[in-house]
Amino acid sequence: VHCVETHSRYRQLYGIGPRRWQLRQTGAMGAGLCGPAIVVDWQSDRWRVCNLAMDFAPINLADLDALTELWSVGYVQGHKGRVPDELMKLRTPDSFRERLAAFSGRSLVAKSDGTILGFCLMKDNEIYQFYVAQAAQGTGAASALMQRSLQALADAGHDHAFLAVDKANARAIGFYEKAGFYNDGAQVIDVATSQGPFAYECFIFKTKLN
Repeated sequence: VHCVETHSRYRQLYGIGPRRWQLRQTGAMGAGLCGPAIVVDWQSDRWRVCNLAMDFAPINLADLDALTELWSVGYVQGHKGRVPDELMKLRTPDSFRERLAAFSGRSLVAKSDGTILGFCLMKDNEIYQFYVAQAAQGTGAASALMQRSLQALADAGHDHAFLAVDKANARAIGFYEKAGFYNDGAQVIDVATSQGPFAYECFIFKTKLN
């Protein structure tokens, strides 16, 4: 079983208190599930999370606020200090929430025990938005969400997928390469903002779909 060491923030996510040795199995194999999960509280401030149980579903309007907050934190984490300040100011939570509410493409939201771990928005064969909560990073949630998203595109008849990533976001680039993407070069794209499109040069990453 593949295990990943994580930090104490998982106490809040999974509801298991400190200074207790516990073994908990959550979920079961079935439609929409990626599991089961075993959570081991082995010290007062560090955990191991094994095969996190997840379910996947399209965006629910009731989750808009939570998804907007996840995006807002993730956007700052991935882009602050890397993209122009002007662009950071234009990419507001309110404008994202409006775009999310009006989004008509494919979408997947990953949850574990009702807690949102991440989401993916897809436009045709593009991985348009892909974000995972900070608390779920390092658990395998991102890989599971990406695999399920790529499978959704393959099931829709696409033979390849692509995405745009900031050229200075080394962590994201490393993740996409591990997920099977390759760098197809730089391209200027129109980034959606509160004031309309913002021209910005990114790397375009592509991958073949089975």
